[in-house]
Amino acid sequence: MIQREPLFSIIVPVYNQAQYLGQALETLQAQTDPDWEAVVVDDGSTDATPAVIAGWAAREPRIRAFRKINGGVASALNLGARQARGKWFCWLSSDDLFEPGKLGLHRTWIESHQGARFFYSFPRSLNDATGAITNPRTRYMAPEPRWQVIEHLRKNLVSGNSVCVLRSALLEDGAFDESLQYGQDYDAWLRLMARAPAVLIPERTCITRTHPEQASRAFKEAGSYDSAKSAIRFLNQTPFAQWFPELDLSSPPLAREAFMRALLLAVNERAVVYRLGAHPTVVNRMLEWLWRDAPAAIRHSLQRTLRERAARVSRRLAGTPFGLMWKAIAVATRGRARPFSYTPIDHRDVARNHGWWLRTGPDPDGAGPLARWLERFEEVRFTETAAPGAHRGQEAIVERGVDGALKWSAVDIGRRLQHRGWQVLVASLTDSPVHLTEDLFAISPLSSDEWRRGLLMLRPFDLRIPAALSAGINAPGAAENGEPPAALSESELESVYRTPSGISNHLHRMVVSALRVGDIVQHRLWLWRDRRQRR
Repeated sequence: MIQREPLFSIIVPVYNQAQYLGQALETLQAQTDPDWEAVVVDDGSTDATPAVIAGWAAREPRIRAFRKINGGVASALNLGARQARGKWFCWLSSDDLFEPGKLGLHRTWIESHQGARFFYSFPRSLNDATGAITNPRTRYMAPEPRWQVIEHLRKNLVSGNSVCVLRSALLEDGAFDESLQYGQDYDAWLRLMARAPAVLIPERTCITRTHPEQASRAFKEAGSYDSAKSAIRFLNQTPFAQWFPELDLSSPPLAREAFMRALLLAVNERAVVYRLGAHPTVVNRMLEWLWRDAPAAIRHSLQRTLRERAARVSRRLAGTPFGLMWKAIAVATRGRARPFSYTPIDHRDVARNHGWWLRTGPDPDGAGPLARWLERFEEVRFTETAAPGAHRGQEAIVERGVDGALKWSAVDIGRRLQHRGWQVLVASLTDSPVHLTEDLFAISPLSSDEWRRGLLMLRPFDLRIPAALSAGINAPGAAENGEPPAALSESELESVYRTPSGISNHLHRMVVSALRVGDIVQHRLWLWRDRRQRR
C-alpha cells in the first residue's frame, strides 16, 4: 500500500509519442520500489497519445493525467511539478525508459546522504532502429563536486532522465525556464548546482532512446544554442565566487586552483558556454574577482598567468573571433589592477558576431542553423548583406573617443568591415576590460598609452583606424540627437583599406617593429620601478 503522498513523483511530459509512451510507463510498473506516482502531462498531442494515457490511468491508480495546450517540454514539466504530491521529483521522457532498480537506488542514496537536494546518475543508450543498448562514456560526467559548475559550463554533465531532485528545491529555484525550448534541463541543473553540489550516483539508472522522430534530432543545434544562452545568462547573474558554493576563496591555494580551473574553461572554444560564439563573460567575471576580491598574495601572479595564456591563445587562433577576443584580453590585462563592475553581455550580440563570421566564410550556409535559431526564438534577423572575400580573417582595430562622442561613427565603420569578413575590435575607454558593443568586440584598457603598448607586443593588426580618422570619415553624419550617422560609402571604406593609420602598409610594419623594441625597454623599466616601490 503506497502512502497518500508518495516519496517519488515521476513527471512524464508527452507530445505525439503514442508509439513509445506505453513502454515508458511499463518501466514504472516494473520498479522495485513501489512508492511512486506518475504525473503524465499531454502537451497538446494530436495523435493517439490521449487514448493511451486514458487507458493507462484507468488501469494504474498511481498514474495521474493532465492535458494542456502545446507549450513545450519546460511548460509540461512545470505543470507536472506543481501538480505532483511526492517529495522527490524525477523525470521520464515519454520515449525513454527507467531501469527496474532506479527508484530503489535513489531511496538508498537519499537515506545515506541527508541534506542532499539533487542526485544524478549515468544513462544507457538505446538505438531504436537496431535495438542495441550501449553504455556511453561517463568519465566527463563525474567531476569533483566542488568543480561541478565549471565542468557543467564546459559540457552538460546530467542526463535528464537520471535525476532525482528535491521537489521543493526545484520549485524554489524557478523550476524550468519555458523560454528555452531545447535547453531547459541544462539551465535548471546549472542553477541547482550553483546553490549546492549535486550527488553523483555511479550507476546506470535509465535508458535514453534515439530515433528519427526526436525533437532534438529535428533541430540538433538548438539544444547547444539554448544551453549557451543559459550559460551566458548565468554568468551575467553570478559572480566568480558563487561558481564554487563550497570553496573558501580567501585561501590562496584554493583560490589559485579555482582560478586555474576557470582559465581552462575560458580557453576552451568548444565549451558549451561558447556554442553561440566567442564572448568574454567568463574572463570578465574572473577579472572582476581577481582585481577586487582575490587574496593579495596571488593577485599579481594570476594576472600575469592570464595575460600570458591570452597572448598564446590569440596567436594560435589568430584571424578568428576567439583569437581576437583573446588578443583584446591580453592587452586589457596589462598594467596595474583596476577594480570594475561587471557589465552583462547580451547573448544575441554574441550570436550575431559569430553569425557574421560564418556568413563571410567559404560556406555562408554554415550560418543557417544559427540564423534559424535567432529568428525563431530571439526574433533577430540578419538583414544586411554579407560580402565574403579576401579580408576574411584579417584583424582591424577602430578607435573611438574617450568621451564616447564617436560611438556611432566607430560602430558603423566596424560593422561595415565586419560584413566584409574582418575581425573588428573597437577601442574605447569605458568600464569593463573587454566587452561586446553592438555585436562588435570592444576593449577598454587601463589608459590610452597602456593599450597602445599592449597592442605592439602582439601580432600587429592588419588595419588600424585612429579616432581622428574615424571621426573624419563620418563626421558630417553624426547627429546631435544620438542617432546613428549615415552609412559609410564604398569609396570611404576603400580609402581606409588602402591607408591603415594614414601610412603605407610597409611603413606601418617598420614603425610597429621599432616601437615594439622601444616598448620592451619601457616595459622592463616599468617593472624595475614597480619592484623598487614595493620594497
